[in-house]
Amino acid sequence: MNAIAPNFRLQCLEIDPRDGRVTGPGGQEVLDPRVMEVLMLMTHRAGQLITHEDFLDALWPNRIVTDYAIYRCICVLRKQLSRAAGDSRYRALIETLPKRGYRLRP
Repeated sequence: MNAIAPNFRLQCLEIDPRDGRVTGPGGQEVLDPRVMEVLMLMTHRAGQLITHEDFLDALWPNRIVTDYAIYRCICVLRKQLSRAAGDSRYRALIETLPKRGYRLRP
């Protein structure tokens, strides 16, 4: 996940991975680098289940990290996506699959 991807769109949102910015009708949000990495992983695997182990292997290799770190990134990401979109329904872009993981709805 180290290579910086070019800008892309996620529905009405413009994502700039280089600057960590998400821009939409509601304004602009600057994502923490780790939160942007979570978004990039989810974007590359849109529509697929991403387990906690997948997140840990891709973003925190060889580190001891609790599930809370993943949960926190997902919560912050939902909040910032919905603010940038100007629509709280954008929180639902990230689906929680209880006891399994998360999925980005394409």
